[in-house]
Amino acid sequence: MKEPVTLEKEYTTRSGRPVHLLSLEASGPFPVIGLIEAGRHRTVGRWTLNGEYKKGSSGRWDLIPVRHHVSRTFWVNITRDGYESEIHATQSAALSAWTVASRLSPEGGSSRIACVRVTIECTEGDGLTDAASVRARPA
Repeated sequence: MKEPVTLEKEYTTRSGRPVHLLSLEASGPFPVIGLIEAGRHRTVGRWTLNGEYKKGSSGRWDLIPVRHHVSRTFWVNITRDGYESEIHATQSAALSAWTVASRLSPEGGSSRIACVRVTIECTEGDGLTDAASVRARPA
């Protein structure tokens, strides 16, 4: 793990077991203390500030930050030559924006062919440090 462990984040072990952190202030080379969920039991674990269970090596008990799934829905006006560059939080906002734009446009907004809902699904951190997939699909 590249970032230091914090009490504000959720963690699992590299093998997928949930971890409840208790302290980052223990003495010695393993100052992070937490409880590793093991079915109906919990086991105490200690880690370095970088989340290593065994200093200098990578293993199944290392801490990994939980990355939550994110889903957002937007509305976009589609035109004959592509789509409007603005996205809108609601369908009514998209329709209103088009109405205002069509009043200002010499063509009268006649090139709109649809107002569609688009849902974007991803995992926290996608695209920020690697080429992780972000899927866009009409709902």
